[in-house]
Amino acid sequence: MQKINCINGGGTVMLLIIEPWAEEYLVEPGKSVDVVGQGGNVDSGFEVEYFDKGMIIYGWEGSVVSVFSNGEVVVPNDQV
Repeated sequence: MQKINCINGGGTVMLLIIEPWAEEYLVEPGKSVDVVGQGGNVDSGFEVEYFDKGMIIYGWEGSVVSVFSNGEVVVPNDQV
């Protein structure tokens, strides 16, 4: 298992995208979420890409990635 804590230290909502599943999460200013990956080849680890209004976290081959806030699973936003 690997875990990464993502903190939005900015003043606007941050977009967090989990790939390769294209799941989108909105992280409010001053809030944080934990991204947890399990399974597959854990030695591969997460890859993180930052962009202007957020970040993309890539799971590794065979992994299952979940996002938690205060220990509770967060459901991805509906994509339009």
